[in-house]
Order: sequence, then C-alpha cells, then structure tokens
Amino acid sequence: MSPSVVHHFLLLAVALVAFAATLLPPAGAEDTVLGHKCGMPAAGNASSDAYRSNLNALAAILVAGARANGSAVGAVGAPPDAAYGVALCRGDFAGDACARGLGDALRSAVNDSESAFGCGRQVRDVTLFYDRYQLRLSGVDFLSGDGSTPKWAGNNTNFVAPADAAQRFDGLVKELVTTIAAIAAGRPDRYATGRSRFEEQRLTLYGLVQCTVDMPPERCRACLDGLISAFPATFPSGQHGGRILVPRCTVRYETDDTFFNTANLSVDLHKPKRSKFSKINCSTLDLYAWILSTSLQREHIPQFTSNSNFLAWLLQKAGQWRELVDRCLLGNEEYHFTMERYVHVALLCVQESAEDRPAMDEVVKMLSSGEGTVLPEPKQPAYFNVRPVGTEMSASCDMSISITLSR
Repeated sequence: MSPSVVHHFLLLAVALVAFAATLLPPAGAEDTVLGHKCGMPAAGNASSDAYRSNLNALAAILVAGARANGSAVGAVGAPPDAAYGVALCRGDFAGDACARGLGDALRSAVNDSESAFGCGRQVRDVTLFYDRYQLRLSGVDFLSGDGSTPKWAGNNTNFVAPADAAQRFDGLVKELVTTIAAIAAGRPDRYATGRSRFEEQRLTLYGLVQCTVDMPPERCRACLDGLISAFPATFPSGQHGGRILVPRCTVRYETDDTFFNTANLSVDLHKPKRSKFSKINCSTLDLYAWILSTSLQREHIPQFTSNSNFLAWLLQKAGQWRELVDRCLLGNEEYHFTMERYVHVALLCVQESAEDRPAMDEVVKMLSSGEGTVLPEPKQPAYFNVRPVGTEMSASCDMSISITLSR
C-alpha cells in the first residue's frame, strides 16, 4: 500500500472517530430545519466515494472547531472532490450543545440518501439553517467570498400600527441592530446582543447579531451591514420581529426575550437618551474602561499617584500605551488593538474639560469601532485620586481597587 493511500486512510479513520464522538442524543424537536438551499451537481470526472469521504473528514473538523469557538471553517481534499464548509452556532448555544446540534445536522447533510431536503446525494452544495446553528457544505471553494449567499429570512407575524408608529419602530430596530453590529465586529467572538424600548406601545425590543469568528472586523461588519440594509425590502414596516441568515453571519430582532439568553446583554439602549447630564454619565464608564485597559499598573509606573492619568496621557501620546497594560493582557496580540482602543477612549473620558468628554452613546460607538475608525486625540486629562487595596501589584492578575472621584 502506497504512503499516500495510507495517509488518506489514516485521515479518514481519525475523522470518522472524531465525528462518531458527536453521536449524542438528538438536539431536540425545536431544532428542525428552518430552511435549506442546494445546488451544483457533481462534475463528470468526480468520484462520489471520494467526495463523501472528504465530507466526513470535514464534518469532524467543523464539529471540533465549533465546539471550541462557536464556529468553524475548513477544507479537505483536492479538486474535483474537495469539500469546503462553514458552521456557526448561536453565541448562547456553545460547547457540547453546539457540537451535538451540528453533528446531527452534518450527518443529515452528508447522508441525505433519501433526499430529505430535496437535494439528493449527487448535489455538492448544501446549506442548512436551524434556529441555533447553521452550516454550508460545498464542492467549490466559497470560503474566500463575502458569505452573503445563500440567504434565508423569517419574520414575526405581528405588526406595530398605525403607519407613523411603525416607521418610528423601524428606526428603533435599525438603531439597535446597527449598534450591536458595531460591537460584534470588534469582539473576538463576533457575537453581540442588545435591548431597546419602544415606549409608545410598551414594547421591549431585543437584537442579536453574529459572524463566524475567523472573519476580520471589517469583513464581519460588512456582512452584517449587508443584512441590515436588506431589512426594508425583506420585512414590512412595523414587523415585531425578523431575521436574516447567511452562512457567515446572522441578524435577528424580536419583541420578546425567549429566543436567546438575555442574561449578558452587550448593550442596553433602554436608557435615557443624551441629556445635560450625559457628560457626568461618562464618569462611570471612564473608570470601567480605565480599570479594564490598565488592569494592574506595570511595576515601574508610580502606584496610582494623583497624576497617574496625566502620566498615562503622556505615555499614550508617545505611542507607549503598552506600558499601561498589565502583562497578563499583552500575551495575545489579537487583543492589542482592543486594549489600545480602551486606553484611548479612557483618556478621552478623563479630559480636563467636561465639554470635551464623550457622552455614553459616543463611548459605546468608539469602543466597538473597527480599526478603520479614527478617534480624536485626547486632550490633557483632569486629576482623580486612586487608592490601591492589596499588595504585590505586579505579581498577580487579580486585585481590587477603590476609587474616589473629585470633579
């Protein structure tokens, strides 16, 4: 037996063992398929056995990756029998639950011998959309595309009326999903949720957006913005809920909180809008951002002296923001942009003049903005006093801090 044949046999054996590990009890009756798309018959010189072997190996890769990260992409084999795929689990449906659901779905897609989805075994492009996960398998490389096709949309059957109220509701929907889209694009897990309130009809609005984790921030944001821009053509005005799903990203909004776990919302817009007090509201967030970004101060920086924010401003101006961030946060370069952005925004929140400090809504947008967004340079900061509680500041990643503000 040649080395290449042995290698292929071992790859298939490992894949099948890994895929068999997902043979857990069914994910549940609610995980019935919402919609499916299929197409692309096999080429004349293709081997159905080779392609199915590659699909099984790919299925194992997707399940393992989604169990660990919530989504996965992969490719196995070479044309004309290569298999390409992407899988995405909703952000609150993670770990083994995600793997179990995807395992069931992938087995259905790979072994659709009875054409349950109307696709048939000879078709080499299948997309399945479920409530809590989705996947696409194909014999052509679609992974480098924008992920915007194929598409599935669903909607709530209730409406806001009359027409002028419906238009105001539509504006609130757009504000919510656009805000959380910006947040999701800036987060490593590419997932964000939020809440708002349509007071005139006492409706609480919830939103959820997500991309696959391999997508860069700008690509994720473009995918989500594309779905949001399709809302007017997809949903009648005033519709209480709707969602659009594509293999790489999803957007959904509803007027009830039963469709996802709302325990840890990314943003809550159900708060007073900007007012004369909004400059004061930044005080809470500036400390949060400051503590999050600076964590423990490095050992060579004076220990929270009264001018520590002034020192931080000087370091940031000199491009030495890393000196403000604890080594525990600098280990992963993936988060460097986020840490630098937190430092920058924190310094904007402690500028000397209250008129220069951003309001809460501006802070949220800045913290969630992508790398292409240019922020204003922080001006000289005001002073506040910080007293550390505990010892050995540089030796641990855990400490508590008590803070006293003076305005």
